[in-house]
Amino acid sequence: SLAVSKAVTGTGNLNFGILFSGGEDNKVRVWRANDSELLCTLRGHKDWVSALVISDDNKVLCSASHDGTVLVWRVGKVVRKELVFSQAA
Repeated sequence: SLAVSKAVTGTGNLNFGILFSGGEDNKVRVWRANDSELLCTLRGHKDWVSALVISDDNKVLCSASHDGTVLVWRVGKVVRKELVFSQAA
């Protein structure tokens, strides 16, 4: 089920009208807002995605999970950038 969602809006060089969602399946999904088409699925979390935050310039998405990780994604290329924090098990 859906836990969180964020939309990218604003101006700049990005294609806007993008929605990000995350939930209990451990994935972040990227949707085109105008027709609800799934553009891609971002994988990397080992537990459900509990928070999504987009930077003020809409270029970076951070996803947090109950596995203790925060992943940083470049929005323009939708590529995972780095693992910021991981809690030892």
